[in-house]
Amino acid sequence: PAEVVSEIWRVLKPGGLLLLTVPFVWEEHEIPNDRTRFTSYGLKELFSQSGFEVIRYEKINPGILGLMQVLIAQICTPFLSRGKWVRNSAKILIAAPLTLFALLLGFVIRGNDHFFIDSIILAKRVET
Repeated sequence: PAEVVSEIWRVLKPGGLLLLTVPFVWEEHEIPNDRTRFTSYGLKELFSQSGFEVIRYEKINPGILGLMQVLIAQICTPFLSRGKWVRNSAKILIAAPLTLFALLLGFVIRGNDHFFIDSIILAKRVET
């Protein structure tokens, strides 16, 4: 990862911006020392040490919403290869209610932002 980020820094002009998404479907642990995976702490440290200024970092679909997204994908995937009617029915009858349930449950169960589906990082190459 350090070599890849170093190459990105090399080809990006001074002051240039990088917008990167990174998948992450697991819970962060040993906070803030969990840096060897692409955790929020690890990504920020990797880019900062490589000559970037991290302008913004965001976790996408944290907590129960992320967990429900994984569940919906597991349940609905077999229906996606079938006909349009079956695929759309699965979206309406399975995915939509589970998503609404997760959104409502997310208001009640606050907290676990250490489990998330994806990361978005916006970084700027610091001028040298």
